[in-house]
Amino acid sequence: MFSHVCVNCTDLAASLRFYLAVLDPLGFTEADGVPGEYVRLTNGVDAVLVLCQVEPRFLGQRQHRKMAGVHHVALAVPSVEALDRVETHLTQLGVRPAGDGRMVLRYRRGVHGLMVEDPDRVLIEIVWHDAAYFGRGACINGQGKL
Repeated sequence: MFSHVCVNCTDLAASLRFYLAVLDPLGFTEADGVPGEYVRLTNGVDAVLVLCQVEPRFLGQRQHRKMAGVHHVALAVPSVEALDRVETHLTQLGVRPAGDGRMVLRYRRGVHGLMVEDPDRVLIEIVWHDAAYFGRGACINGQGKL
């Protein structure tokens, strides 16, 4: 089971504003941190996201999700209706989904999601999926590509 995910940021203050705005419908708030170093966000139940300021010597280097490392971070919502509310919230904020927008996949009986890029182009997915998603074995339709 995961404890938390840490995302490195080139501008901690800008990333904090972005994540608090985008993740508001999921109940995320600022929990604690050390000014200029990191901020811990939590939904108060089962998810923690830590935002860390990149050291000055690494500011010129950008991560890319096609390289080795993390491709994206996915945060779950409890229902398709909750995803609808997040999508409406993002539209009101003027935050455009990445790629082609809303995804509906038949993978493991149903995955609904959308992705946004943070200020450093880290991909954040908001997703709902059937409980079968956590099962073992073959995909329902045999296609499980990212």
